[in-house]
Amino acid sequence: MTQDIGEKRVFGIREPVFHGGPDFHLMLHDFASREPVHPHWHTEYEILLFNDGAGTMQINADRFPFRAGTIVFVRSGAVHGMTPAKGTSYAFSAVCFGRELIDSAAGDAIQRKYITPEAEGTLLFPACIPREHPLWEALAAPLLEIRSAGKQGFAGRELLVKSDLLRIWYLLSTSPVPTGRPTAVPEEKFLLLRQILQELQARYAEDLTLGALASSFHMSEGQLCRFFKRGTGMSVISYLNDYRITVACRMLREGNEPVGRIAASVGFRNISYFNRVFRRLVRCTPAAYRKNPEGTGPADPSSLLQPEK
Repeated sequence: MTQDIGEKRVFGIREPVFHGGPDFHLMLHDFASREPVHPHWHTEYEILLFNDGAGTMQINADRFPFRAGTIVFVRSGAVHGMTPAKGTSYAFSAVCFGRELIDSAAGDAIQRKYITPEAEGTLLFPACIPREHPLWEALAAPLLEIRSAGKQGFAGRELLVKSDLLRIWYLLSTSPVPTGRPTAVPEEKFLLLRQILQELQARYAEDLTLGALASSFHMSEGQLCRFFKRGTGMSVISYLNDYRITVACRMLREGNEPVGRIAASVGFRNISYFNRVFRRLVRCTPAAYRKNPEGTGPADPSSLLQPEK
């Protein structure tokens, strides 16, 4: 029911994870770390309640501060990630759910006024609700009730949880965000960003150059770098190296291949460079990580997300 992913750092593009089960498309999870959650996306909606810490949340082109008590609403398909304040940790509880849990009958007033417009982007809900926001107390109550139901087991409580989700949807719809406002990267361009992220994941093991990647998307290297930085807050190379180290960590944990062969298989052609990047991200050597992967602390970039097949 409730999945505690503790100190793991989530890294990925599209999460190939079905949150919950086919009979009840909802999952709860807890997260605590001192490391960023790099930009990723999934088809489910996600509502976060930060329990501790402070930092910056990214949802598509928007960035805003979070702190303990902040509630965050993430739309289906939105590229999102977070970065803690320097030298601090943070923790949140999350509810992930599929749209079918709040869908109404096709064509009825509820679907026309509140469901379809949100899916099409013409009805935008507030993404960040700090504790002083007028909606905060009303939103926190159903979120806590959903969490309590999850701890007891959802069986027999599905209707209660569905009613809580609909109440949250109603409350968010009472404070819509004006559409048409300018952003650093227009919403429609995030389809392109997701495609670039997908390409990086698919080709991480190659000797991939900025020129080759830019050519794949009919962009110049400069255009690619500026677009990617605006959308993710990271450079292309930093994102690619982080993903490569994520895969290397999994290989170190699960197999016995020599470190040099692992480095080559994840796209590093120079073992010294691989070791430098690994130490910077994981804060230990590959050999030390292999001996004690659980003892490397919160800098471990190992992902709960598997590459898509």
